[in-house]
Amino acid sequence: MWLSPFLLLLCLSASGLAPSSLFQHSPTHHTHWDYKHHLEKCDHFTFMESCMARREGGKVVKKDGSLSLTGPSSVTGTLGGSLSVPCQYEEGYQRHNKYWCRGEFGITCEKIVETKGEEKEERSGRVSIRDHADNFTFIVTMENLTTDDAGSYWCRIQRTWLPDPLVQVNVSVSAGPCSAVSTSCSWSS
Repeated sequence: MWLSPFLLLLCLSASGLAPSSLFQHSPTHHTHWDYKHHLEKCDHFTFMESCMARREGGKVVKKDGSLSLTGPSSVTGTLGGSLSVPCQYEEGYQRHNKYWCRGEFGITCEKIVETKGEEKEERSGRVSIRDHADNFTFIVTMENLTTDDAGSYWCRIQRTWLPDPLVQVNVSVSAGPCSAVSTSCSWSS
């Protein structure tokens, strides 16, 4: 992955590196930016997600250690059944749009469904989302599960000019009997 020098500088500054540590003198006495040496300080996850915060078990933790958004790291549903994913957020995000997206990385995930900052259910195909602002939780429900639904998803809260709080949720779909996290099951006789 290529990072522009400007983004890398922001990233490294947010990581707590002093700006003077980003530069070194070459044998010809020209000052240059030793970005290759410091690139390892920023992982592949992205500038916003890896340097403004760190990743712990699928959750993005702010530099001060607090979590803006929490949720299960994985859920399992049964083929043809449904599952629900509760995502809890901090006070202050009640009027923000919340959304559910799919992809390996949170910053590039494809949005599936989102709230409009209101406490009503929004739906996109077999997936719905509803914000329960009174208890700082939004719930995503996936129905009529197929094997193609398995993968990496993200609960996210939309913010302007700042990185979105997000939490990764790995969804598995099994053909077997109900798991403890499934909300409905298909039984055959």
